[in-house]
Amino acid sequence: MGTGGTKIFQTPYGKPLILILIGILFIGAAVAATSLTIPATTILAGTAVTTSACGGTLALSGGPTPGSGTVRYNCPPSSGAFTVTTAGSDSPTFNPPSQITAVGYVSHSASSCSGFTTLTSGSSTILVTGDYDVCADYSCPTGCTISSWTITWSS
Repeated sequence: MGTGGTKIFQTPYGKPLILILIGILFIGAAVAATSLTIPATTILAGTAVTTSACGGTLALSGGPTPGSGTVRYNCPPSSGAFTVTTAGSDSPTFNPPSQITAVGYVSHSASSCSGFTTLTSGSSTILVTGDYDVCADYSCPTGCTISSWTITWSS
């Protein structure tokens, strides 16, 4: 002790300061060493429940344009072709006539079929609750009659 300097442990603040610094180091090490692994989680969609206000007997909404275009079907006079009362997964099955090039659905309140959600027969789709019309693109360049066909929803 002949150097005349004061040792940090010999001051009234030395020991608490060292303890604080050691505590900060332990907390920093604990934070740096903590990692959390989140496992993969699969959440299945429930089964959709669909109904039809007209028992599935649909009507053409508006008239088709010559050549090609999109037709829209609903339940007359003012309901959607089908209603989803419980959201979930459902699979449509259909085999449309050759003139039909795409099949899908749109909200009954939509002003047109523009941007309708396309369906693939036999492929599962997620449906949310609401009232929907069926839309179908067709091609009849020389005129034609599109015969009756059916869409069946099966959960």
